[in-house]
Parts: sequence; C-alpha cells; structure tokens
Amino acid sequence: RASSGEVEDLFIKLKLNKNKKFIFFGGRGMSDKGTEVLLEMLTDIKSEIPEAHMLMAIGKDGYQESLAKLANSLGLKDSISFTGLMSGRDLASLFSLSYLVVVPSLTMDPAPLMNMQAMAAGKPVVGTCFGGTSEIVIDGVCGYIANPYNQKAFSGRIVALLKDQELAFKMGNMGRKIAEEKFSLVKYGERLAEVYGF
Repeated sequence: RASSGEVEDLFIKLKLNKNKKFIFFGGRGMSDKGTEVLLEMLTDIKSEIPEAHMLMAIGKDGYQESLAKLANSLGLKDSISFTGLMSGRDLASLFSLSYLVVVPSLTMDPAPLMNMQAMAAGKPVVGTCFGGTSEIVIDGVCGYIANPYNQKAFSGRIVALLKDQELAFKMGNMGRKIAEEKFSLVKYGERLAEVYGF
C-alpha cells in the first residue's frame, strides 16, 4: 500500500482535487475494454454523485485522444484525468486514493489482472459479467458483477459504493483477504508444487 506521503505527491503531480470521489480504470485503452461505455456511464454517475471523478491509467496514444474528445462531447472534460500508464509506487498511490476500481470489459477476458490488483490494494471492484472476472470478484462480497451493456445497472453499482463509504471499505477489506488467501505468490507456489508433485 502507498504511504500518505506518496499519495499526497501523486495528488500534486496529477493536479487532483482532494474533494472528488475517484473511480479508477487501468489497462489497455481499447473499446472492447469498455472504456467508451464507461465514459457514457459517468454522465449518469455524476447526476447522482457530482463529485465523482474518473482516473484512467491508459497509454498516451491516439486512442486516448479519441477518448478525450468523447469526454469533451459528453461535457466531462473536467471529470476525467488521463494519468498515462502507471506502475510501482505511483500505481499503488492511484489505488490508495480511489474509492473503487472498475473493470467494464465487453469481451471475454480470461482473468483481468486489474481485479486482483484492486483486491490486493483493498479496493472494491465493479466488474464485468463477461470472461473470468466473475470467477475472481465475488458478487456482493468484495465488489459487484454487472453487465456493462446494461449501463444503468453497472453505473448503479458504482453509485452505490460511492454513496456508502462504509460498504466500500468493508468490501475492499474482504477483497484483500480473498487476494491473500487465493492469489498471493505463496498460494501460487503451493499450487504449482501440488501440480508438479514437489
């Protein structure tokens, strides 16, 4: 987890407003990852949570530019921060300052790493019903599983967590516990040992 000093440094580096409620998306910037749908959802989210703010850690390329144009057309220019791809302590700080993490893939991703990273960081996940996310994120326990094509339902789950910090904290703690029990390096090592008979 990031220290308070590291989080403070990132607030300054990204020029973020501490009064916002941050939603974090990280990964490859592609339409099949649900990024465009996610921006459309943000308009509904902000109608209920005006202080909602999206952090998008994707590569700084032509696709990011097209997303920025879409954000502008939706009136969301000041409600999204494109951070560029992050790693190490900066990535840990992004998790720390976020209320929740979203994985809105529209495709059959087998096991999006962002789910496990979010859970290890103690953050609830609102994740897609497609692919392997529902095998990682336990619906109603460490986050929610929803269909990103049903934007109202998906954004409603995000709003529920933004409105209830106690629930978000509880789900985040459960996610961390599950990550430690199922997805840690120690657990992977034990499973490999079982498979290969060590």
